[in-house]
Amino acid sequence: MSRLLQALALVAVFAAPSFSQEDATPSQTDRGQAALERWNRLDPEQQERMRGRFERWQKLSVEERDEYKRRADELARARKEALRQLRKEDRERFETLDKETQDGVLRELTHLMLVERTQRLQGKLPPEAQDRLEGASPEERRAILHELRRGELHKAGERALEDLAGKLGLTEEEIEAIRALPHRERHERLLALKRRAIESGVMDGMRPKDVDERSWEKMRDLPPRDFARDLFRHKDHGDMSRRDRKRRQVQEMLMPTLDELIEVSRVPGAERRALMENLVRTRVQAQAPDNDKLPKGLLEDMQSATDHEFIRRLRHFTRPPRDSEAHPRRPGEEGHPRPHDQRPGRAGEAPRPGPPGGPDHPRGGDRPGSRRGRDGKPDVPGAARRPQ
Repeated sequence: MSRLLQALALVAVFAAPSFSQEDATPSQTDRGQAALERWNRLDPEQQERMRGRFERWQKLSVEERDEYKRRADELARARKEALRQLRKEDRERFETLDKETQDGVLRELTHLMLVERTQRLQGKLPPEAQDRLEGASPEERRAILHELRRGELHKAGERALEDLAGKLGLTEEEIEAIRALPHRERHERLLALKRRAIESGVMDGMRPKDVDERSWEKMRDLPPRDFARDLFRHKDHGDMSRRDRKRRQVQEMLMPTLDELIEVSRVPGAERRALMENLVRTRVQAQAPDNDKLPKGLLEDMQSATDHEFIRRLRHFTRPPRDSEAHPRRPGEEGHPRPHDQRPGRAGEAPRPGPPGGPDHPRGGDRPGSRRGRDGKPDVPGAARRPQ
């Protein structure tokens, strides 16, 4: 029994706090047996590392333990979200894999998703925030990114709360009660309000076109967070621009297949990133001759690039451009002024008088017909001026 308890303490440190014969349930017994089996699969060196981690855990303060648990919860959510990133044709196959292979695939998917999320966040940062990250250590970068992400989430939450409060007619007391909630509870509450707004018809986003009635009912039974995620995943993209659609297609091409994930999960950790980049590049280049999703000439320009640079540049293409570059328009389209002589109703007309002081609009006192001579009288064009 002492060996089992040691394994439970080391392997399942975040699990249930107590385990006794009297209050053990079948599920607890199963978890205990699974933990012991995982412990027995570890080699002596891995078991020693696990003991070291447990000893360090026992020395942590309550606040430090809470922070580790928060990170563990975030990682668990990320793994759950990562599973949704699997290609549709691979999801059923994933369920047939053995537990060890499933864990390896999820580990790789989670890593890729977190890297992509970090890159997206960094791409949206102002220059001063990017400067902070530039010279920071890995630990400092994580802290800075976490701080910035919390700030952005808070701003987005405030905007969402104001919008939902107006649509649902929330009182000031209800709004302040939501603001007073801890971060995670506030986020869950906002997701529940958004769901309520969608179901009541006061917000756009009812059943997506590609979801049938039965699937929609199943979605509506999901917890708020999962409902919002599924709704976004099925969101109708019919109004996407051609350029945005191409970016999304390239993103899908960069998503590794299940076979690639399995192959990568079975090699030593130091080799995984390089192997994944090589496998994805090989597949993308093999599909290129019959594929119109890639920007014209991009692959030819990257023939001599390393695998890492190849993937980096393709990922860069998938990121939406910033601000004024986000929706480039041709002259005359909305957001881009036409040349003066091409504007409706103005073709061929001389410029109209504008505000005083412009280069083409002299000040009122300097306009022809209003200029005055030294005697203060209007200066008539063509009239000779009397000598003084």
